[in-house]
Formats: sequence, structure tokens, C-alpha cells
Amino acid sequence: MKTRILGENGLEVSEIGLGCMGITQVYDTALEEQDAINFLRDAYEDGVTLFDTAEAYGPFVNEEIVGKALAPFRDEVVVATKIGFDFDAIAGERRAGVNSDPKHIRPAVDRSLKRLQTD
Repeated sequence: MKTRILGENGLEVSEIGLGCMGITQVYDTALEEQDAINFLRDAYEDGVTLFDTAEAYGPFVNEEIVGKALAPFRDEVVVATKIGFDFDAIAGERRAGVNSDPKHIRPAVDRSLKRLQTD
């Protein structure tokens, strides 16, 4: 797989990245956890080193599965995730509001990093 350099700090990733949203939601039926893990590991074996997820996918479960799947080779991949959703903002609905307040963002990043098993 070809690679590319992102930005000015030399971050090298696969030319093709994998958006992980579909493993837990949106496109028909979510994959069983072990099937999702196998899928992500197969993508890595095929040369994918850039994976994209978000706390909103699931919510939260997508990051947990991505973290489990990529744990054996975590230092060899790049995981991009998105945060800033406020799941309490819209009570009773599956939608989330947004919250970019630093008091919300810092703990949200910490929780995402924990789910992605980066600590």
C-alpha cells in the first residue's frame, strides 16, 4: 500500500484510510464485535494504517472496538477520532448536541483515549 505524509511533522499513513463508522451503526446492521475486530485487523494486514472513528459512533462502542482490534499493533497505526458531542444535550433522543467548551473537551479526549486503549 502506498503511503503519504500528513502535515509538516512527518506523520506517515496509508494512502487509503478506513472510516470505521459502519462497523457499529448506520449501514444496515452493526457487525458482531469479533467480526468487526477481524475486519479491522484484516484491513491492517492489507496495509491500512489510518483508521477514523468518533465517540458518537455507537455512541462510544466504535472507539472501544477499534481500540481492541488495533491494540496488538497500536504503535504502527494512526487513529483519528472526533469528540465534542454532548450526549445529554438532547434528552430522550439518540442525537447528540455539540459542546466545544474546553471543560467538556478535555475529559472527552481522555475518555476517547481510554476507549482506544492508548494509555
